[in-house]
Amino acid sequence: MSFSATAKKVNAQFTGFLTGLYLLDDAHKSAYTGPGHAAGKSSVGFGGTKENVYQMIEDLNNAKAAGHEIGTHFNGHFCAGNEPGGNQWDTAAWNSELDQFFGFLTNYAQVNGYTDAPKLTVTPADIQGERTPCLEGDSDQYFPALLSHGLRYDTSKTSNGIQWPTLINGVWEFWMPSVTVPALGTKVIAMDYNFWYKFNKAKDEPARAPEFTKKVLDTYQSMYAAALNGNRAPLVIGNHFNNWSGNAFNPAIDAFMADVCTKPETVCTTRLHKARDRLHDVPKRPEVDGRARSRHLGRTARPARDPQLTPPIRHEVPPIRREVPPIRHELTFASPLAWRFSASRATEVRL
Repeated sequence: MSFSATAKKVNAQFTGFLTGLYLLDDAHKSAYTGPGHAAGKSSVGFGGTKENVYQMIEDLNNAKAAGHEIGTHFNGHFCAGNEPGGNQWDTAAWNSELDQFFGFLTNYAQVNGYTDAPKLTVTPADIQGERTPCLEGDSDQYFPALLSHGLRYDTSKTSNGIQWPTLINGVWEFWMPSVTVPALGTKVIAMDYNFWYKFNKAKDEPARAPEFTKKVLDTYQSMYAAALNGNRAPLVIGNHFNNWSGNAFNPAIDAFMADVCTKPETVCTTRLHKARDRLHDVPKRPEVDGRARSRHLGRTARPARDPQLTPPIRHEVPPIRREVPPIRHELTFASPLAWRFSASRATEVRL
């Protein structure tokens, strides 16, 4: 996968959302108990072999050293169809998920019984935000859990069009936008799996990979133009490290990053690197209409121009394995590791 090489070339960073169970090898899966589920159960599996876990540690350490951000994607990925999950969990359940996530993060070697384990350099202090599995959950229940664990942002709620981050009950919301796909003329959440599902119900059709790549790349370019010429809000894009349908989607995000991250007024970065400082300049207004004004670099943000005010679109597909960390004009790229994108006067791209 060329993400890392492209990111280094254009000085871009990603945000990756880590599923905590990938720090547990299969032999020690019983160390996890999802709220409402039996010990050792998961919708996305576990870390595999000892060697697989060590590879994950190396990848996480390399990502941090390269300036990328790591967030949490919680653990068991229990969604609709495998209840109880995010939509049923109360604050105590979300607290349990985060307690276990941070326990695996800090004590993965002891939990797995390793005596020769490499050190994981990603620490609890590095985890500043999250994305819920399948974008599910009641924020009235999970926001208190985030705050009690020191997390500062969520990127699970969907918005109609590209919106500025909003401070809601002490948590910054980086909206996952529903955007128009030019090839379809309809709106889809800006995430690779959602595009795939909309194209052909997520059927594996490798022969159509070039077609899908072009449609998605055209969508990203359309989003970039809308943010740059419109409200210049952070542009958030979700992408998974999966080679779905003949690797139809990774080339689109890779080409998009290579094209826009070196353009004027564009910065491809993570929330930790740029938004943390710049959001201090955004007035703390709780409304969720995307019309918050910003003094970002001395420029007042204009309201998003979206004539069709449709309801937010939720995740319309079954649970998926290994979602990855979010992009910010800012461009923000996120994957569980995910991408995130945001556009500001100096357009920042959040990865």
